[in-house]
Amino acid sequence: MKKILSKIFRFVFGQKIYVEKVTKPYVINLQQEGRFDGKVAIVTGGGGAIGRATACRLALEGATVIICGRNKETLDSVADEMKGARGKIVVCPTDIMKESEIEELVSKTVSDFDKLDFLINIAGGSAREKMTSIDDQEESVIDAVINTNLTGTLLCCKHAAKQMKIQHFGRIINTGSSVGLRGLARCSEYAVAKAATIAMTESLAMELGKYGITVNCVSPGIVQRGEIAEDKLPYIKSTNWLDSYCTPEDLASMTLFLLSNEAKFITGQNFVVDGGRCLGLKGTK
Repeated sequence: MKKILSKIFRFVFGQKIYVEKVTKPYVINLQQEGRFDGKVAIVTGGGGAIGRATACRLALEGATVIICGRNKETLDSVADEMKGARGKIVVCPTDIMKESEIEELVSKTVSDFDKLDFLINIAGGSAREKMTSIDDQEESVIDAVINTNLTGTLLCCKHAAKQMKIQHFGRIINTGSSVGLRGLARCSEYAVAKAATIAMTESLAMELGKYGITVNCVSPGIVQRGEIAEDKLPYIKSTNWLDSYCTPEDLASMTLFLLSNEAKFITGQNFVVDGGRCLGLKGTK
């Protein structure tokens, strides 16, 4: 297997979707045709790999999905992929670091579709190329990471909860990280934000449960986005106990389960999808 490219290019309703340019087709089986018919969802970070996979799966299973992010061109490309799907994807460019834009996003969703069933908070990310030791980290980077991953998520929950309490129904899924559970050197600001997101999930679950709203968290480990070079696979597999790799679709599958009726009595929980990475030390390095 030379490459794995997570670009969806074809789908068959109620059955499966394929990934382009793989020797053996990578297949996602849809759980139930029309499982989310009539449901309305907001997915933040809808232009990213995990957000895109989640939005596409929801649309394929019948939901109306409003995807938001700051790059309209990227969001449009996701919407274009799902033209003709059982559900649909609607683009709504939004900066979740601005509360006024979040409020407008929720308000417009309810105005256009009369309700909001699901909120999936995926927008976020670490400092990436700006990762460094805490004594060298810039205040602006710390603020940006915490505001995007934690404050933005909390504000999205705030405005979604207002509508969901009126409906007496809702599902909120937040995105944590294995880093928020075990920490990572040179990534302290991200660890803080994700650990707080997990705690926030538990608090909101207690606060909103009486209104028929469940709140859960999905925490990825290392997720492969785009192509994987063959010579990189041994290292990638060495980072978990399954000797494998995680794709954005693995996260989407967990999220859709938590949105389904099968998970209606689950709330305040953090589901770690990391191939066992958090279980303990691995290897000698």
